[in-house]
Amino acid sequence: MFVVKGVVLGAAMFVVFSVVYLWAWGAIPTSSKAVGLAALRSLTVENTLYWITAVLMLTLGCVIIALWPVKVS
Repeated sequence: MFVVKGVVLGAAMFVVFSVVYLWAWGAIPTSSKAVGLAALRSLTVENTLYWITAVLMLTLGCVIIALWPVKVS
């Protein structure tokens, strides 16, 4: 069960990371500019470090859940 919880936590952390990452690069458009799909693709799909971060976030989520103290009754 901790694997499922860890993957969900890791996916949530990766979504937050993705939004912050794209915002930092200026790839989240505001009302006065637009971003092409080629720019988004080069920042995400074609970026090896982006996918390494995805794997690390999923792993970190599993580690956090596995190490979280559980109340035993």
